[in-house]
Amino acid sequence: MMSTILHVADYFPEYGGNFIASLSQLRETCRKQGWDMVVVFPEAARHTSWCNRLVEKNWRIHFLPRDVSRARCAWILAKLISRERAALIHTHFVQYDLVAWLAARLAGRGGKRVRVVWHIHSELNVPLTPIRRITNFIKYRLMGRSAWMIPVGYSVAKGALAAGCPESRIRTVENGVDLAHATAATKERLQVLADLGIEESDRLILMFGWDAVRKGVDIAFDAVAKLVEQKRQVVLGIVGGQGLQKYVYERAGSQLPSWLRVLTPVENVGDLYREAAVFLSASRSEGLPYSVCEAMAACLPIILSDIPSLLWAHRSTGAVFFPSGDSVALAAALCRVLDWNAEEREQHTAANEQFIKTEFSVSLWADRILLLYREILGQNKNSSPASSLGH
Repeated sequence: MMSTILHVADYFPEYGGNFIASLSQLRETCRKQGWDMVVVFPEAARHTSWCNRLVEKNWRIHFLPRDVSRARCAWILAKLISRERAALIHTHFVQYDLVAWLAARLAGRGGKRVRVVWHIHSELNVPLTPIRRITNFIKYRLMGRSAWMIPVGYSVAKGALAAGCPESRIRTVENGVDLAHATAATKERLQVLADLGIEESDRLILMFGWDAVRKGVDIAFDAVAKLVEQKRQVVLGIVGGQGLQKYVYERAGSQLPSWLRVLTPVENVGDLYREAAVFLSASRSEGLPYSVCEAMAACLPIILSDIPSLLWAHRSTGAVFFPSGDSVALAAALCRVLDWNAEEREQHTAANEQFIKTEFSVSLWADRILLLYREILGQNKNSSPASSLGH
């Protein structure tokens, strides 16, 4: 039985990254099984290079205007559901969750049942003000009875449960990584070093800092400063946008430390991973970050804050942890990893690479999502439901 899945994603960055790579793999997996997949993005995504490439590959793509009410947006989406004969609408990144739920009901007025899936990419750990409690009750406990939730990790699933999601509607599917995207290098090494403004003798500590406070940029700052005081020849490279740049200048002043690089995002992240000595995630809170998985796939040593949403990485013997928020402990962990000899580094990075290949490949992720679609649409009657929490 052929089904059409409508993906609605509040996604419009300059580069497609692993999210678009994941959708591409899912589309291929669906089409091999006779299913169809249509995607909807905000109008802001229309002129991005990655969106243009999808159009060239004959993807069916629609765009939603930003300057309309939720009700109007739901009406537009309902028409798309009917036009595409979608059996299921799958949202990403919160913005269109409630809109999709309403659109499914508008499209189903003629008796057609349209299932709704909310993909939860981040922990639901915002401060629970009275208004937030009411919002959570309405969205997750009431509306959630007729929607399905896909948290990207088990700590995220627990947060969804605490927010009011019925456990019977939660299906955890950990993110997958496009190994080719994560490991492909497109430039000569010396060119990449020149672009980064670092010397061959520098040890690059790489991290992503889109949301500076949540990503623990301040913790990394303090830890690397301690290494520099010890005469370590290191450079902290933080990838991010204007928000990161503003945060860094507010913290460091007009004159940035010589050991700091604020790096603009690039499509070919494999170039960055290849030049890094260590990948760092100092986050205070996470979903299941693509970057950590990508760095592991790229055979990098990784150092992670020991928070619930990164517990999955304990399954690799190549991951090194430090207590969240402890810059002294992070500095010690960085020194330890940077001092590994060639044999120790090979042992740890090989463990990371193998772990990602066997448990977090994007093809495995796509297979799991398709299996879940079959369950939700009642096409999987002989299989047991996926576990919502834990393994």
